Amino acid sequence: VQPSNVRRRVLALAVAASLTEAGFDGADKMALETLVEMMQSLLTEIGNSTKGYCELACRTEPVVGDVIMALINMGVRLDGLEKFAYRPGRIILPAPTASTQPKQPSILQAGVKLSHPPHIPSHLPPFPDPHAYIRTPVIITPCLLWLSFYVICSFYMYLSKWFPNLGSCIARFTLTS
Repeated sequence: VQPSNVRRRVLALAVAASLTEAGFDGADKMALETLVEMMQSLLTEIGNSTKGYCELACRTEPVVGDVIMALINMGVRLDGLEKFAYRPGRIILPAPTASTQPKQPSILQAGVKLSHPPHIPSHLPPFPDPHAYIRTPVIITPCLLWLSFYVICSFYMYLSKWFPNLGSCIARFTLTS
């Protein structure tokens, strides 16, 4: 089951509960789906606007003030919001039950993974498998390295005949970048 499908079903239950509170006995499937789509669009817009206010204040975690500013910007009146949240006779939906996820096959590992040394914070990702960084051969041999250096230098010498100021341009470019 996709997480988006689960969220969509919970949102449909919330819309259906709001319709029941408003006095409706039932709803057409297409009408309910339209209301769910509208509610999802509203919540998405509130979230995006809240994120924008949060980032505008140079924060990564939104605060209540960001949500309030997003709601005010969207034209939502806040004077009855608290009364609506604590209204008598509201329907409380049960928490969705966690479905059992199929067990992922374990990834094969070569060698023993090292734990973090004391100076590395524990929230950083673990080290990769040791075969990835222990005794990794160097791809370029010193002979090929010298050959590539020779080719670059000879190309530079060839270009410097045609462009006498090329050396100062390259020196300025490498110093600034």
